[in-house]
Amino acid sequence: MTAELIIKEEIKEGVFLLHLTGDITKTSGDELLRWRKWEEGLPEGIPCLIINFDEVQYINSAGIAALIRLVRLGVNDRYRSGCYGLSYHYEKLFTMVGLTKYIRIFPSEWAAVDGIKLINDEQK
Repeated sequence: MTAELIIKEEIKEGVFLLHLTGDITKTSGDELLRWRKWEEGLPEGIPCLIINFDEVQYINSAGIAALIRLVRLGVNDRYRSGCYGLSYHYEKLFTMVGLTKYIRIFPSEWAAVDGIKLINDEQK
């Protein structure tokens, strides 16, 4: 049985953090995509999204597809995406499927928040 996906939002230092707990599958990936109107950008015009994978145990291929859709909605200056908390296995998988073209992987929340703001400032 697939674990339910719990989604929590937080705004920290001008960055929108998405804390995920559970598995990312077809069902939960669809839930994540419906969580908000991602194509309209982030709340309050925030330019940076960080996804916390610390509490994600499993991501299947449909979950990867949902994550690709989510971060691709941010391109064209809606928002820049980063993440942290990935296991080595998922870091490799993100690279293999090309997800790292759209999302930057960081080693910690602190590095992600500071790093994504720096990238955003440089690309303005």
